[in-house]
Amino acid sequence: MRRMKESSDKRTSIAIDSETKDIFDWSMQKKGSKNVTEHMHLLLQNNHECASWEDLLKKVRYEKLICEIHNLPYTAICVDCDLALCPKCNIKSHLDMKHDVQNFCRIHQVGYHTACLMCEYDRWKEVIDVDEITPEEFKDRLDSDKEIAVFDVRSDKEWIEGHLPMEYNKHREYLHHFPYHYFDLRDTTHEQFQQIRTIVEEHQGSSFITISQSKPERDSPAKHCARSYVVGAILKSLLAATDVSCVKGGWAAFHYLYPNIVEEHKSNGKCRICDFYHRP
Repeated sequence: MRRMKESSDKRTSIAIDSETKDIFDWSMQKKGSKNVTEHMHLLLQNNHECASWEDLLKKVRYEKLICEIHNLPYTAICVDCDLALCPKCNIKSHLDMKHDVQNFCRIHQVGYHTACLMCEYDRWKEVIDVDEITPEEFKDRLDSDKEIAVFDVRSDKEWIEGHLPMEYNKHREYLHHFPYHYFDLRDTTHEQFQQIRTIVEEHQGSSFITISQSKPERDSPAKHCARSYVVGAILKSLLAATDVSCVKGGWAAFHYLYPNIVEEHKSNGKCRICDFYHRP
């Protein structure tokens, strides 16, 4: 088994000499390509004998995400070990240690149980607009007298590592923890969905805010909020809530800016987010 390489947000930069540029520009003109990306797609497709860009993309993802030992594609990931696993890896050993073993999304290179959150985020973002507020804006709303309903959709493990302090008791009536299970929320007959529905109906005048864990990033606040965005989209589409927003970067970003706001850490007085940021 091999630890999966961390994906990078850095774009590939290609430096070419003047002669290559002249030929490339000439080639674009001859083919009538409208932009560099389109022409590069065509050249790569032809070079690798693929009928379409989508076929080439599938080929690259298949060959890129291959177990170095067994030469098979990754199908699972152990979240506790941050280890991608193929079918021939000893997945059972991770399950025996009660680790969180999830399915592996080859598109976003993340784990999931019932649906890839990043895939769902991409799908929902095209059709539902959920306001993404910064951790600073979230803090301002917590400190205000505005009636808010906070839906904390982190897992139980993430919740016990730290949540809002007692000073926000004035919002306790509106602070609700729903361990996130995506299809539970889509299932309108599920008890959890009915609880959320009741809250929304009883507090139509509230501002609904969703917050998830997100992934910490060293030396900067976290940026993504796929889980809370999806839940916010569900609130707007299935429950007709109007004033809905999600915290950009989630609890990780909030914790990064306000490390002393945590009410409960582990017994040693810190959590894995603190460890990640090298903070006591």
